[in-house]
Amino acid sequence: MQHKLEIIASTSERSNFIGLMQLDAGEGPCIEAFTTGQTVSVHDREEMQRRWPYFAAASADLGYAAVYSVPLRLRATTLGSMNLFRETEGALNEEDAIALRALTDVATISILQQRTAEHAVLVQTQLQHALDSRVVIEQAKGYLAHTHRIDLDAAFTLLRSHARAHQSRIAVVARDVIDRVLVIPTAAVSAATAGETALREDRSGERA
Repeated sequence: MQHKLEIIASTSERSNFIGLMQLDAGEGPCIEAFTTGQTVSVHDREEMQRRWPYFAAASADLGYAAVYSVPLRLRATTLGSMNLFRETEGALNEEDAIALRALTDVATISILQQRTAEHAVLVQTQLQHALDSRVVIEQAKGYLAHTHRIDLDAAFTLLRSHARAHQSRIAVVARDVIDRVLVIPTAAVSAATAGETALREDRSGERA
């Protein structure tokens, strides 16, 4: 599966630019941290030049001398990376390393919460749509049962047969029936029920 990375947030125009440059070039610490799931720590310009020449040149132009990239991880899944750029060479001290790890954890939790909320909204929307469709179909069944003097099973068969014949969704056909946009003729009742009976007989024969 191919992942498409994007910049979610930056603290400055410089860091935003260097992030976009990495995505465009396909190289750099944030790309490596994401693809490997491992923390990337480069303390000087010379090492940056060896590992990512294009990134190193852009970093030098922007005044960066060291970079640290920590993956945003959930178990075995990498969601992204948190990147820290420094204007001076050298490793992070313990206090800065702890702060970077804490920021990474907060970012990971925020992303997961957002995804959970979006998924919940999607599921709720799908369930509501299914419920609305079911209500419309039941209303249409009742209307057809009354107007054509047939039982509810036959009314449903009539709806389904019309939907199949016209390559439409049954909920759409049901809505058109309720809105009086569609009138299914009485003659279609016997044809639909006959087709259903033949289908049941075929299936019975297969089972036999």
